[in-house]
Amino acid sequence: MVYLLSDDISVGVFDHEDFSHNNLRTPDNVDWRTVVHPLMDMAPTIVIDTRIPSLAVVEEIKRMVQNSGLSKCIFVTRDCGDSPALDAAVSEQAVRVALNTVSADELVPYMKNLNRG
Repeated sequence: MVYLLSDDISVGVFDHEDFSHNNLRTPDNVDWRTVVHPLMDMAPTIVIDTRIPSLAVVEEIKRMVQNSGLSKCIFVTRDCGDSPALDAAVSEQAVRVALNTVSADELVPYMKNLNRG
């Protein structure tokens, strides 16, 4: 899913501070994993909001750890740097140190500079 990264754009309830409304929905009786997993495999960059440790987010982080996909992830943390979903999903400190983490305010500038490096 593509999220609007422009600071100047907001669409309805979507805004850069609250990603909770920007979720992929699947039809009834369709397991979300069958839709999300292929998208995650294809995406060059994945942004995961780790501020709230929902079961689905923790599961997806664990999947990225198992599939060596952490290098393409950007994890959104609370402003203080806390990340409850990462705490629940990743216990190895060596893995945690290597992760790309940003606050919600830092996400847009970080994403804009990804291809300039």
